[in-house]
Amino acid sequence: MKRRLVFLFAGFALATSAVTGCAAHRHEPQVRHDVVMLQGLDAIQSQRSDRGIVLTIPDRLFDADSPELKPDGRRELAAVAMYMKEHTERRALIEGHTDNTGNDARNRELSLGRGTAVETFLLKNGVDPERMEVRGLGAAQPIASNESRSGRRQNRRVDIVLLN
Repeated sequence: MKRRLVFLFAGFALATSAVTGCAAHRHEPQVRHDVVMLQGLDAIQSQRSDRGIVLTIPDRLFDADSPELKPDGRRELAAVAMYMKEHTERRALIEGHTDNTGNDARNRELSLGRGTAVETFLLKNGVDPERMEVRGLGAAQPIASNESRSGRRQNRRVDIVLLN
């Protein structure tokens, strides 16, 4: 498991270098090393955005209709905690999302609960609370259509935005 966490950590480092404007040629040996390590990502997806690096934690890493993280979710988040402890200049915006089934109040509550569960895990693993902010957005920002089961599954997520 330790090796897998190193893979995840290095993948986040690579994405961070790209987002923060660090030219790849300035850190060429490290970038080449990190490209190899990026292959270790499992459940958490990462992508660059204008806000920073967005790490998406899928619904399957939580208990059904619950803010409780499953063991696989905790394992994945351990790499994020490691990264945050190593890169103390980074701040994280943790955004919980749901699909549009159920009522708005319940969706906001669930999305905030899942975001808070992620924050709590990171806090327990040594990340400074001053560097994190949590938002529960409910169904307000879908990334897929809520008309299909697959789309609803994609919309149920927590995004950790490692801010620029």
